[in-house]
Amino acid sequence: MKLLLIIANDEFIDEITSALIQSGYTATEVASTGEFVRYGDTILMLGVEDGQDQDVVDILRNASRYSTDKNQPFFGKVSIYVVALDEYAKIIGGELK
Repeated sequence: MKLLLIIANDEFIDEITSALIQSGYTATEVASTGEFVRYGDTILMLGVEDGQDQDVVDILRNASRYSTDKNQPFFGKVSIYVVALDEYAKIIGGELK
């Protein structure tokens, strides 16, 4: 399992979340300011199975209407961090899933 942290300027968040939802992914949006994330940036966090991380990156490359260069979607202003997870647990209604 992988944890993806997508850091993007607020102007791109609606487009990114729409593309993810249309492809069947959901994410948690975290607004923050500080040293790691600047004012006006938002972090999207989503967990995916191994191998789906590249699918998410491809979705974002194809979703960007802001750039014709697919190597630099959203003018290169979106950062994606992929973190490998050793263990994952989801608690829903007091039950560990």
